[in-house]
Amino acid sequence: MFWVHFSLSNVKETESELLFKRFKDKLESWSAGVNFYEAVPHNLRYQYPPPTSETLANISRALTLYPKLYTQVLHLMNKMNLPCPISDEVSQAPISVNHLIAPSGL
Repeated sequence: MFWVHFSLSNVKETESELLFKRFKDKLESWSAGVNFYEAVPHNLRYQYPPPTSETLANISRALTLYPKLYTQVLHLMNKMNLPCPISDEVSQAPISVNHLIAPSGL
């Protein structure tokens, strides 16, 4: 008769590995409908055109139409320590599209 050593730490480790694999697959999935998982290339960079009045109007419409997007933008602004757009502090400054320049290095 052989004895098999069974440890709960092995079970937890296996469960932990499974959860990590699920997390990694979800993070690296390109589309929910396609079973294709690959890490996003580390050298991938986005380059957007400078803001125009039309682009800013479209963004404003999207923020109005999608409350969840509006909330996420407010969360992002908070995390970036940007002034709260709800206060008068920001609304008093004049905004011109020509003055919207992204900081260098982005």
